[in-house]
Amino acid sequence: MSESETPKARPPSLASGGAPRPGRLSAVEALAGFDGPPPAFLANLIAMQGAMVGADQGVVLRFAPESGPQLTASYNPQRDQLPPSWLGAAAKHAPRVFATPGTTLLEARSGEAATGWLLLLALPAAVSLDPGAGRFMSALCVTGDDRAAAERAARELGSTVAVVKAYDARCEAGRRQDGIDRLTESIDLLAALGASRRFREAAMTLCNEVASRHHAHRVSLGWSPRGSRGPSGGVATSGGGGGVKLVAMSRTERVNRRMKLVQDLEAAMEETHDQDTEVAWPSPPELPVVSRDHAALTKSHGSSHVVSLPLRHGTAGVVAVLVVEWSAVDGRPETTPGPDVIERLRLLAELATPLLAELHDRDRWLPVKARDAARRGLGHVLGSEYTWAKLAAVALLAAGLWMTLARGTDYVKSTFVTEATERQLVTAPFAGYLDAVHVGPGDRVEAGVSVLAELDTAELRLEAARLSAEEASLRQRAERARGERDMAGVRVALAEAAAVAAQGDLVRSQIEQASLRSGLAGVVVRGDLKRQLGRAVSEGETLFEVAPLDALRAELYVPEARAGEVTPGMRGELATTTYPDQRVGFRVVRIEPAARVEQGRNVFAVEVELDRQPGWMRPGMTGAARITAGEDRYLTLWTRDAVNWLRMKLWL
Repeated sequence: MSESETPKARPPSLASGGAPRPGRLSAVEALAGFDGPPPAFLANLIAMQGAMVGADQGVVLRFAPESGPQLTASYNPQRDQLPPSWLGAAAKHAPRVFATPGTTLLEARSGEAATGWLLLLALPAAVSLDPGAGRFMSALCVTGDDRAAAERAARELGSTVAVVKAYDARCEAGRRQDGIDRLTESIDLLAALGASRRFREAAMTLCNEVASRHHAHRVSLGWSPRGSRGPSGGVATSGGGGGVKLVAMSRTERVNRRMKLVQDLEAAMEETHDQDTEVAWPSPPELPVVSRDHAALTKSHGSSHVVSLPLRHGTAGVVAVLVVEWSAVDGRPETTPGPDVIERLRLLAELATPLLAELHDRDRWLPVKARDAARRGLGHVLGSEYTWAKLAAVALLAAGLWMTLARGTDYVKSTFVTEATERQLVTAPFAGYLDAVHVGPGDRVEAGVSVLAELDTAELRLEAARLSAEEASLRQRAERARGERDMAGVRVALAEAAAVAAQGDLVRSQIEQASLRSGLAGVVVRGDLKRQLGRAVSEGETLFEVAPLDALRAELYVPEARAGEVTPGMRGELATTTYPDQRVGFRVVRIEPAARVEQGRNVFAVEVELDRQPGWMRPGMTGAARITAGEDRYLTLWTRDAVNWLRMKLWL
């Protein structure tokens, strides 16, 4: 074959007869015991082959049907940064190399003169290197004109095939051993769970076993009443709560639900339950899952890695969530869960879930039995004695019947605050200083037209001028390099000029953004900055708030005890503290799904649409509101709060 360029000269090993080099056998032995990943193995393989035959350069090429040749590893003792000139010729002879056993020896030529030899060796197909249809080939270039020495080097190179086969065999043996270890671990865990007679005992055993076997800092199990299976196989909600509740934690006998750790764990479990998928933190980029509560758990409680696995059981879906946390504690090095660890946890969860679900159904509290003992004494009531007592009893009975049968309007009472349906927060686009302020609270602004304030751009303009000059200088340097035929210098100068140009565009964009405008027409409701000229502002700091006054709504704060009775479409009325005699009707539009704390109590925010908007109404007004929730018996209306309090205290 012919080569377009002659490889760089070096002391040729072929000219000396190919005598064995010291340390060659030890290099082969070291690679024979290598157990790292395939890319590292190929890099070590080509380095060993290159040193064995005294090559100037060497590469490992991958050939696959769906793509062309790919460079996967290289050997270049001279640190040459340019690709080998013989690389295309080596790839061209790949079909012949794969069809020929042993090493293929080709003569390298530059014009009419021979410059050296190409040694091409097809590596055996190995699942550990490429589980698909790809094949690998070693290609090495050596200088010298002794063909006999080249043939001896080719035979030595062919002997390295055994190293690849040994590596593949070790990887296959490791995979089989891993499968045996997983099976053994699963059997041991099931045996430990099978010895448990109660649900909480089994849950604690699962957490302790997983923490011990996988060196986890903490393992927690949460159970979901919404997904538990009843005796008939359907979904049963045992207990009053609807979320995932923590039932066991490794190395912890009793769990205090008021602990911040327990609340954060249950929030992370709920996050996994709602998404019905595994959630890990740090979250892999290829998994589009929400992991906000997992991030908060790691930040608050010192865990470095967290993995949550949903436990599914039959048609009930997710019945529990297993949370495993790792961190560097007790002098142990930090453990990072890899795919193998997560796969083991997944298998343990699938095997343990049916047993846990069965124990949970067996240990559930039985419904409170109905009391069917009735008092006897009607004979005394129907007798002729105790007339006034009987009249009093009749009056009490009549009052009781009226309270039980008569119905009245039920109102859900709450507080509220008015707010604009839309608002625009005008923030500082970059850190700087206030140069001018044109509006204040109460001023009207037009969308995209009115300038609210301006930031100082003197330094930005100087920076823009400097970057423009620097860009021009770099482009002049590129032209000088082009004239000197220094293409590498041209590329470097143009790349630097492009980077400087991008910086200049960013600075000019910041200059344009220095004039702050609102994207919403309305009135400035917050942002009194006229007396703060020259004040430093940080990037993203809110400077103004703009809202239209002709489109207001109200947000009601319904107590948690009555929030379940409110549905969209209900009617009601409100009165502000400023004008308590003027009532404004409204319609419920939306109820927020999550509770919030307002004035020390749990409430649910309810968004309502006003029937009319009086001219005096402004954002931020507060008052009282009531929602019409239908009709109910007077007895229920008057005793609801007391009954609910007793139910909570006595767990009825």
